[in-house]
Amino acid sequence: MLIPLVMSLLAPLGAQAQTSLNNGDLQIKGSLDVYYQTSPQAHRPLGGSSTLGPNEIEGRSFDRLHNQWVLNSAEISILKKHKQVTFRMDLMFGMMADVLAGNTQLVTPADAANEAHEPTKNVAQAFVSYQPERFENLTVTAGKFYTPVGFEVTKTQDNWQVSRGFLFNYAIPFWHQGLSVNYAWVPSKFTTTLLLLNAWDGRLSQERNTQSTLGLSANWAANDALSLVYNYLGGSESAQSRQRRDVHEMNASWTATSSLIFAGDVVFGQEKEALAGADARWSAAALYLKWSPVENFYLSPRFEIFDGSDGFALSGFNPTPGVASRQKLQGATLTAAWRLDESFETRLEARRDQSDGEGFFVDADGTTAINHQESFTAALLYQF
Repeated sequence: MLIPLVMSLLAPLGAQAQTSLNNGDLQIKGSLDVYYQTSPQAHRPLGGSSTLGPNEIEGRSFDRLHNQWVLNSAEISILKKHKQVTFRMDLMFGMMADVLAGNTQLVTPADAANEAHEPTKNVAQAFVSYQPERFENLTVTAGKFYTPVGFEVTKTQDNWQVSRGFLFNYAIPFWHQGLSVNYAWVPSKFTTTLLLLNAWDGRLSQERNTQSTLGLSANWAANDALSLVYNYLGGSESAQSRQRRDVHEMNASWTATSSLIFAGDVVFGQEKEALAGADARWSAAALYLKWSPVENFYLSPRFEIFDGSDGFALSGFNPTPGVASRQKLQGATLTAAWRLDESFETRLEARRDQSDGEGFFVDADGTTAINHQESFTAALLYQF
């Protein structure tokens, strides 16, 4: 079960960017992601309106709302292959589409403007791939696609947990617009991908420079049980070309038995002269386990640590981060999942986050600085 999942996670464009079609086939797929979440520390959005919108939980991306049934995403995917050309487009609606468009606080005017101005907001992915007939191991892809960086990916259905970890939320981008060139040196064993991209998340509405981001992915299936992947992204992320951002990430998975899987993910990031002339740095690590004692059920704990001591990454890459963003974060998550049939799954999740300081997390009053928070989530996932 794991090897197909892991190989898809480690594929050049990520788990959600790949498909297998026979020549001439047209496929339509869909998915639905709904969750309910509660937290004792949920509070009004920091820096936002005091009257509009539900309470929120700090440090989250796609799962931040409290005491609400949330339509996280409803997605339709269209896939078409004709000879050497494959086309895919994913249309997404829901809260996740807003977050991917750059909106983190729905009730603040500035972020609402970012969301409204992003022309590809509801197109989660749209790309075309070409595989030359004489070079069947070569694939060239152009368009918008999810990032290949990280063990966790964008869609909840393709992860072991409901929530995304700090590494996914703060250390890496969500998606790209650009070009990728993939070559399978040893098919199903070793592939590399070169990427030429628009900046960090590729958002046209927030582009601040005229330079491109370069990327490299290397995927190695050492054997039937062990898979390794290395990712690199580098390029200017500000109007100043000397402020270059570089990220190195590696993840691995190991199938110990038919019912037990281990995985790990590490990332190191740096942006030159980002903090009043000083370099900004961030790093993170996460460990995962997936245990399936019986058919159609699994338990998956995740343990993670994020070092954002200089505040740059945890403040959303702000060159003047506040004290509350200068933290080291830790998180422990436990997820239980039941597959009720081939297309329908439910998950329950408990999570506790901890900081070595105070201020990144605040209490339910929205003002009292604390060093921890807890959350409890139920999710319903459907796909066809």
